Amino acid sequence: MARDLLSHSKIRAIKKPARLSDGGGLILFVRSAAGGGLRKSWVFRYRMDGKRRDVGLGPYPEIDLPAARAKRDELREGIRQGAAPKKFGEASVNALKLEELKSQEIPTVKEMAYATFNALAGGLKVSGTASRWMSPLRNHIFPTIGAMPITELNQRVLVKALRHTWKAKPETANKAIIRVELVLTARRRA
Repeated sequence: MARDLLSHSKIRAIKKPARLSDGGGLILFVRSAAGGGLRKSWVFRYRMDGKRRDVGLGPYPEIDLPAARAKRDELREGIRQGAAPKKFGEASVNALKLEELKSQEIPTVKEMAYATFNALAGGLKVSGTASRWMSPLRNHIFPTIGAMPITELNQRVLVKALRHTWKAKPETANKAIIRVELVLTARRRA
């Protein structure tokens, strides 16, 4: 795939709405502005888990061509390492918070769940999805075992905590189990 296809002169010469690729997933969207004229903004497009995803990098000329390329390269490197950022820099900040929590004393189930959620939040599609992600944990896990050290959590404890939920709302209990598995996976990587 060709890269670095755009130049400042090509970008300045644009007179109508367009979509211009610089290669490597960096795209300049040119749209009509409300008061006339054109609005130009950078987007980094990538595929993860079989889905196309876009990350806004900012408007042109505030984010110039070299800065947009640098952000693209940084995001591509992050994706190669397994990060799925929704906004530039968000994933790295959340990963640092998760690392800080892991290096402290043994966290509780609740603390580790929130740290895991913060690390994953950038990859969740919309804010509604992000807010619903914690719901099964807040409603069915935290009241019974949220204060327990994460190292004491095992299958028996989880089954006991979700016994009533499983009978009344099996789908919700299943979501809670999936979330707890993600939390435990994050803890094992510590």
